[in-house]
Amino acid sequence: MERKNILVSMGVLVLVLILLANIPCYAEEVRGVTADTINIGLIADMTGPVTAVTVPIANGVKYYFRYVNEQGGIHGRKIRVFHEDDRYSVPNTFAAFKKLVYKDGILAAILITQTAGIAALMPHYEKEKLPIISVSTARAMTEPVKRYVFTVKDTYENGAKIAVDYIMKDLNAKNPILGIVRLDNDSGKMGANGVKEAAKHYGVKYHEEAIPAGAIDSTSQVLNMKRAEADYVLMPGSDGTAITFLRDARKLGYKPKIFIGTLFSNSEFIVKTAGKGAENFICENPFVSWGDKGPGMKKMMEITERYVPGKEQTVDYTLGWVKGMVFAEGMKRAGKNLNSESLVAGIESMKNFDTGGLTGLITYSPDDHKGGDFTRFLKADVEKGILVPITGWRKPSF
Repeated sequence: MERKNILVSMGVLVLVLILLANIPCYAEEVRGVTADTINIGLIADMTGPVTAVTVPIANGVKYYFRYVNEQGGIHGRKIRVFHEDDRYSVPNTFAAFKKLVYKDGILAAILITQTAGIAALMPHYEKEKLPIISVSTARAMTEPVKRYVFTVKDTYENGAKIAVDYIMKDLNAKNPILGIVRLDNDSGKMGANGVKEAAKHYGVKYHEEAIPAGAIDSTSQVLNMKRAEADYVLMPGSDGTAITFLRDARKLGYKPKIFIGTLFSNSEFIVKTAGKGAENFICENPFVSWGDKGPGMKKMMEITERYVPGKEQTVDYTLGWVKGMVFAEGMKRAGKNLNSESLVAGIESMKNFDTGGLTGLITYSPDDHKGGDFTRFLKADVEKGILVPITGWRKPSF
């Protein structure tokens, strides 16, 4: 009898375990996913030195997710955004990451901050199996491929190389001296490296100057560039870097043939703020500006107008919107069984993803997490305070 009771008890226990195994328990089994919510982390500089770029990107992400939720969410789940301001500081980025992962329990994250902090956290994305979309497009983000790290645009280096292509091929420059005016940080250095690679490819000279983040004077950099007789000046880094240099160049009478902004010195904010200093300014940008033509822009403007009526957005807002689109599409493709692995697989399945013209076609695979590799050139219209397209979509020539 005792043996029979033990066998019955064991059978009941096995049955209970089988039943429990088939009951979904998202809060415990899948970090950041419940039956009706998806937790997404957002780390962005909202009060530090590069807010002209990072705040519009963050807003683009949040407003796109708000729109997705209004449409019913992702397979019935609403997206909850947990936003941390790291003030563009690596220690703050680490603190924000820990809070988002260990306290808020996020499924994935969008990082809109410095390259150094995003790169330093690289081992933790793998350890925590945390998919991220990085605002930094340093080669180290996607070359070689990291399973959980994605970007939505080409590398800093390639953006700068395309700019030199434009100088040499579209402008037919003969033996130019290239000027590099970069933000004094990792992203600025990487953009500068792209210019140097292109200079070597074309066999031309260059002169380099760096401007610290937050600097409001670049007199010495302008005078050094003027003495070097650089006639084509490329500016990888940030809007603030470009604005400071353009203003001082005008004040000091430095007039190269052209100024070219590359990531992230490439928004309308430069044109509006630098004023007449931006009269000879063009830039490369893989995303379209507010008011541009195309179904994607029309839809984005209509939706954004509902949330912030009458407020014109910069091209960086478009970048944030596209980041939101990529994550949302990846989650849709992951299906109802959403977790970090199915999200990665969902993003990797995207081929020639069309944003309605907000950027070039986006493609991912297990061997390529870079997403987009197209850009185009725009010219400043100082009177209107806008950037006007002057080329179609293009890739680096080498």
